[in-house]
Amino acid sequence: MKNSNKQVIGLMLCAIVLSAIMPLVVATGPDADSGTVTFEITETVDISFTTSNLDWGAGSVNSGEASATLDSNASTVTDGSWNATGGELILENIGTEDVSLTLNSSVNASTLIDGSSSSFQWLVTDIGAGSCVNNTMTSFTEIDTSITTVCDAFYATAAKDDLKIDFKLVIPSDTLLEGSQSATITAIATEINDQ
Repeated sequence: MKNSNKQVIGLMLCAIVLSAIMPLVVATGPDADSGTVTFEITETVDISFTTSNLDWGAGSVNSGEASATLDSNASTVTDGSWNATGGELILENIGTEDVSLTLNSSVNASTLIDGSSSSFQWLVTDIGAGSCVNNTMTSFTEIDTSITTVCDAFYATAAKDDLKIDFKLVIPSDTLLEGSQSATITAIATEINDQ
């Protein structure tokens, strides 16, 4: 019995010494901490011609006619043998910012077509309703080589971020030009202040 008392006392002393050496762990519930995920979105001003070529092919004014009219908006060629095309240039605001839009042509009717009563016109139409605010080209307008403001606001919002540019050419029978003729259309986007 003395031995077992000594063992009990020894075990108790051992437990006292261990509890003094090791801190007592008390469960207090779940522990929580937090982290942070950060990033920055930069503004972009970016437009793109998603359809960048309009080609009527080769042709001529019909015999006996004073001129031929090529109209991409109506998809017609009148009094000429060119291909009737419904194609147009399609411009999209692919950036994150609303912009003002200007257009410029490398040539006008006298340098592109020549001859008497030649005409080179453009027309800008929304694809997404409300894409071009204060559109200055809602009807065919004669092209010159100056920079022309088209939209006070051309939106970046997906539902209204695209427009089409159609062309009408009047090619007189007395033009002295022959071979391939082309015009380069340049679109310029400038960021506008957020409202």
